Amino acid sequence: MRHFTIPIFIFILLTSCKADTLNISLRPVKSDTTKSKYGHDILETLQLTTSKINLTNIKNGTDSFEFRFWLPAKDLQTINVLSIRYTGKIWVSTLTSFLPVLPDHVFKSNDTINYFRKTTITNLTTKTLTPNIKIESIINQLAEFDLQNSPENSKIELGQTPSTGGTRYIMEFADKKNYRVVHYSKYTRNNGNIPFDNIFLNFLEFIKKSYGIEIF
Repeated sequence: MRHFTIPIFIFILLTSCKADTLNISLRPVKSDTTKSKYGHDILETLQLTTSKINLTNIKNGTDSFEFRFWLPAKDLQTINVLSIRYTGKIWVSTLTSFLPVLPDHVFKSNDTINYFRKTTITNLTTKTLTPNIKIESIINQLAEFDLQNSPENSKIELGQTPSTGGTRYIMEFADKKNYRVVHYSKYTRNNGNIPFDNIFLNFLEFIKKSYGIEIF
């Protein structure tokens, strides 16, 4: 009986160890030091805003892997931050929503960073989200999009013309070693669409459908 019990114990141990590993095929986060031409005001204050809305700073990496998407709501006032991260041996999705309020004074174009640093956070809420499909399917699809290895910001913005009506999105990616920010704006391109445009639009529709959240 003892000899029969030992193989069973070993099998259970190996099975549990396998379940604890990050077995989703995610490529490492690509390093990118290029800066956005159009989102510098938001990107420069990103870490400060992260602290204000009580999110963990992932600039120096994270436990295993985290996707963080800053997506404007349909009212174009509220901002949704969807976090999909691997923690405690499971994937967890949370949605943080807030309404940023800028100081009530004349905008100074030569001092945008300090202006945005004075933003006040209101209507702050955070909740755990359960997707409409299995979380493994979410991660597999994100692996297909491979947004953490998208082109450099300078290439994404190539040929775009800034406009006041453009919607802007921020994507943060972190693994144990690397961190990256991808900035994307829905601006007109003088040279026609690039492949990333379609990838991002498909990603956006996938997130809307999978999580049932209203984003613009």
